[in-house]
Amino acid sequence: MPPKTPASLSDFQQNYPNYVASKVDAEINEIWYTPSHGQFLFHGGVWPNNSANTLVLSGPFSTSFCPQVALRNAEWKGKAYDDGQIDIFVLRVANPQTNVFAFRRKGTKMGNEKEVLFSSGAKLVLHNRTLIRNDYQVAKAHHSTKQVPVYVIEVEIS
Repeated sequence: MPPKTPASLSDFQQNYPNYVASKVDAEINEIWYTPSHGQFLFHGGVWPNNSANTLVLSGPFSTSFCPQVALRNAEWKGKAYDDGQIDIFVLRVANPQTNVFAFRRKGTKMGNEKEVLFSSGAKLVLHNRTLIRNDYQVAKAHHSTKQVPVYVIEVEIS
């Protein structure tokens, strides 16, 4: 990775969801680095219910080396509350085709996220879904807490 985080990538991390995807992709693709085959990463969110088992992403995709960070990102700003569930993606890099940027951990405000950002075009293939619990408490500002299911999903990413 370059010694200094490019401006568009710093903007992505500091101002998400307000960023310019084309600039983020350009910065990541200029560095031209793919993750190692077999690398494991994590993402918190929800697999789209109306999609098949394969997705090609149209925007940058944030992942972490830490499953706890992925869980917290799924809860951020009431997302899990609104979605009614949490999917913790356990991502295994297979035949890497998509460039990534690994954010620095030291000397940055968001280093605790241990973030690796994929450029647009990453292909995800869902292999397995396991219910971990169906009573995980989530919250959202100005709402009562509620319980949602949490799944671990096994996904290949290239």
